[in-house]
Amino acid sequence: MSVSLYKHQQTLVERLRDQPRLYAAWACGTGKTIGVLAACADRPMKTLVVGPLTTLYSAWNADAANFPSLRVAVIRGASRAARSRLILDGLWDVAVTNPETFKSHGPDFLAAGVKRFVIDEAAKIKNRESQISKSAAAFADKMESVIALSGYPAPQGYVDWWAQMRAVDKSVLGPDFFRFAYHYGYPEKKKIRRGGVTREVIAAWGQSDRQRDLLAAILTKSVWAMRKEDALDLPAQVDSVRTLDLEAERDIYDAVKKDLVLALHGGGKPDRVRAEACLTKLRQITGGGVYSGGKYQWCGLAKIGALKEIVADEIPGEPVVVWCEFIGEIDRVAAMLREFGRVEILDGRTSADAAGIVARFAGGEAKYLVCHPAAAGHGTNGMQRACSYAVYYSLGFNSDQYVQSRDRIHRSGMGGRPATYIHMVARDTVDESALRSLRLKKRAVEAIMAEVAA
Repeated sequence: MSVSLYKHQQTLVERLRDQPRLYAAWACGTGKTIGVLAACADRPMKTLVVGPLTTLYSAWNADAANFPSLRVAVIRGASRAARSRLILDGLWDVAVTNPETFKSHGPDFLAAGVKRFVIDEAAKIKNRESQISKSAAAFADKMESVIALSGYPAPQGYVDWWAQMRAVDKSVLGPDFFRFAYHYGYPEKKKIRRGGVTREVIAAWGQSDRQRDLLAAILTKSVWAMRKEDALDLPAQVDSVRTLDLEAERDIYDAVKKDLVLALHGGGKPDRVRAEACLTKLRQITGGGVYSGGKYQWCGLAKIGALKEIVADEIPGEPVVVWCEFIGEIDRVAAMLREFGRVEILDGRTSADAAGIVARFAGGEAKYLVCHPAAAGHGTNGMQRACSYAVYYSLGFNSDQYVQSRDRIHRSGMGGRPATYIHMVARDTVDESALRSLRLKKRAVEAIMAEVAA
């Protein structure tokens, strides 16, 4: 082994010797990959790691270089026959693949003698009805060891735990979802009418403080939850909100807002579809543009002008990650930033080269990285080696993506620099609601994690 383990990583190795089925709910950046690879070297057995495509090379394969005794094979691409041959040849100790390949080659991995199953970003299997969740559970039942990894395991609430723990250790929460759900929470029902028949359906799941405490107590047996501040001497996180006033955009914004009000409160049944469309337009307008006639058309300069001032005057010469919610504004932000240095774009159009894009940014070839959180939130490690500034040009309402995007620059390897997050918020707009919502959701989601970690 050519890497020194942190204390918590060494403890993971030791704990897995006696407890081979474990959920390591460690915050992003605490070194989960290194810890698991160290456990694989400590207790050799055929191991399969299933994780996001973006982590196969940038995390697992790269970190494996610290463990010369481990032969690591990335299984993806090529033809199905070629993948099968690579798996069944067995010239590897750790095979790393993505969920789609895993679903296609589960029998091959079993035939190759896999005994340890590692589920990276385990929250991806939280949906008990999904095929990947069912495949993971069936595969896990045949394993000697199962290790689940996620820094954010229950983004939608406590019911997300069941499918994940079903794979890790089905005895913890039991084999029946509804028995679990009713024991540790309660259904929030609503009435719907279809085909002339009215019936009650479960709209969501709620949880009392007592039920949350009961769940935390049972999870403690198989879940090791750890915050960054408990694991590493990481730098502080600094949040800054830059409030700006809309200019030319304000009249358009107010008109669309009136349309939203009418959609929801204009008499009769609320028009939810129309309201959603209005909300999306409002979010676009605060960034200075809106889709109209199939094109993204610009209607103002307030936010793009403020971003230019920040980059030029407040953090000149500093590498920056800029997060945007819409393709049109990604292109506009990138065009502006090119005045100051090379720019890389990471969104749905370029995500196939996510590892290369982040590597170029981390290596200093590009000064700015403009991202959509859905494309760059999970598994795009290395940003922190280049910068400690993130600007949120626009915000959505997805708390999972928001937390993951923050973690991209708050990790080990930052050299003692604080991670600084600049939120660009247009006054008296949906921006304020989005930021408030994200912060509240984050606290709600993390409540049970705090209990488990206690």
